[in-house]
Amino acid sequence: MTTATKEVVEQKQYLTFLLANEEYAIGILKVKEIIEYDTVTTVPKTPKWVRGVINLRGAVVPVVDLAIKFGLELKPVTKTTCIVIVETQFESQNTTIGILVDAVSQVMELATETCSRCRSLVPGKGGLLARHGSTGKEVRPAARRGQSTLHR
Repeated sequence: MTTATKEVVEQKQYLTFLLANEEYAIGILKVKEIIEYDTVTTVPKTPKWVRGVINLRGAVVPVVDLAIKFGLELKPVTKTTCIVIVETQFESQNTTIGILVDAVSQVMELATETCSRCRSLVPGKGGLLARHGSTGKEVRPAARRGQSTLHR
């Protein structure tokens, strides 16, 4: 009698979005909501990649422009431009930030075995760089390898 072993493949969901015609991904559990681009209030003496802040139901939320942070081609604000509101841990506290993106693509399920470790938006918290196994399509993390988005 032979015993068949079941191979369990763990999959996680990611929200994919576009920045300068490149597709990036962030874990869906970090995403609180996606909002239409509206007025962002600039804040003096902040890095260029911090677009400013928005008022999200009474909470002040900083908006980060990853295209500027990564040195990508800047695109004008269009109908598809939106802000992805994400929540993450920073210095043992929940922190909410907005990520300015050119467009939101889709929610994808990716097997964790097709992902390699990469840095995330917050130092000390791992992100995932993924390549979809069946299509070979590369999905980049919301922060590139070796970069920390919040502390530069």
